[in-house]
Amino acid sequence: MCIRDSFIGVSTCLKPGAFATSMNARKQRNLNEFLVRLLEGKALTTLLMREMVLKSVNYDEAVSAMTTAKTISGSYITIAGIKENEGTIITRGRDGAVSSKKLSEETWYLAKCNVDDEVVDDARTKSVNKRMTNLGQKNATLRTILSKVLLKEPLFNDWTVTTILMKPERSYYNSIIAADPL
Repeated sequence: MCIRDSFIGVSTCLKPGAFATSMNARKQRNLNEFLVRLLEGKALTTLLMREMVLKSVNYDEAVSAMTTAKTISGSYITIAGIKENEGTIITRGRDGAVSSKKLSEETWYLAKCNVDDEVVDDARTKSVNKRMTNLGQKNATLRTILSKVLLKEPLFNDWTVTTILMKPERSYYNSIIAADPL
């Protein structure tokens, strides 16, 4: 758990042999509501993530935990399991999941660039989709996704703090910290 600069909890985590998860912020629309929910004792998403990692033993339990809980703010939660097609991106509101996307036989990758799905003119989303399509499923490895997609503009930019690769079935975790974030 990390407590630093007003941050408490977990934003990324790998549970070896079970799942990996990552949280990103979703645009906060109302500061007053955020503060009221905090005073009401609603959970910080990062503390909910910590609790989920400690209590969930597999991918399905992790997805369930992150779908239903009430929190003080919205977020984007990515969860990857160890079995084929165990991958989900949950768009969370304060009262639970607003939407989710899952891997399937037809959908071999998922991407979320800190914007809701209805935002169709996002340069980062367009870039990742184009690059992943050009790369193709047969050529997609951690190394090629990193070098041909994640470390390219506009995904990797002046605002990038870290890029993290996780593979829970191999207990692989690699965090690349930007040389000069912000």
